[in-house]
Amino acid sequence: MINILKLVCPKDHCIMAAGYNTDNKTKAELIDFIEQTKKKHGFVPYCGICMTTKLHYEEIVTTFNTMPEAQPLIEKLAIDNADAMNIAGIPPEQSRLN
Repeated sequence: MINILKLVCPKDHCIMAAGYNTDNKTKAELIDFIEQTKKKHGFVPYCGICMTTKLHYEEIVTTFNTMPEAQPLIEKLAIDNADAMNIAGIPPEQSRLN
């Protein structure tokens, strides 16, 4: 099963998201990987839209069995997030882990 894990603020602004196969990885393992990656790259943990530092993980349970099946949804979420950043005036380079 393919699920999507989102790091969001209390207003549900998505800071980052990752799709994963629950047959190969647990939610806890993915959170641990994301937390390690954030530290490694100096990720500043706040919402660029509402500026809160109160972030939490939410999981979207999908009906997809493979990543190719889930790809259209994942791409739509990425486009929606980019649109929200554009409306908020956040430059695209601030959306990446550098």
